Amino acid sequence: MTQTKMTAPICENYYFKQVSRRHFRIISFWKFLKEKLENQNYLCLYTGEKPVLGVNDSLDHIRPMRHFPKLKYDIENVEWTTRAVNEMKRDRTPEQFLSFIQHIISYRNLALLAQTKAIGL
Repeated sequence: MTQTKMTAPICENYYFKQVSRRHFRIISFWKFLKEKLENQNYLCLYTGEKPVLGVNDSLDHIRPMRHFPKLKYDIENVEWTTRAVNEMKRDRTPEQFLSFIQHIISYRNLALLAQTKAIGL
């Protein structure tokens, strides 16, 4: 059992069936979705955080639907992430997303270095 935002327990199998229906229009992929999360050790592949089903989990299309519409219902084109990661990733491929994150980190480090120099530290 997993806790939702309102702390009501939910049945994991039921949850996976609902996610399967929502993303693939059929329930029959639910076992695959559950196995996918188990194979990820119940961790977000980007942050290592443990997504909480019904709270902060998200099923991400690895190759975004916007750019790869034929993969929309491809069960091999999904992975579990946290909702925050999936919202940031949006319609980027994993490579584009990681490059974007690296750009943010690099820029932020330069900005902090400039700020440190400006105050004389």
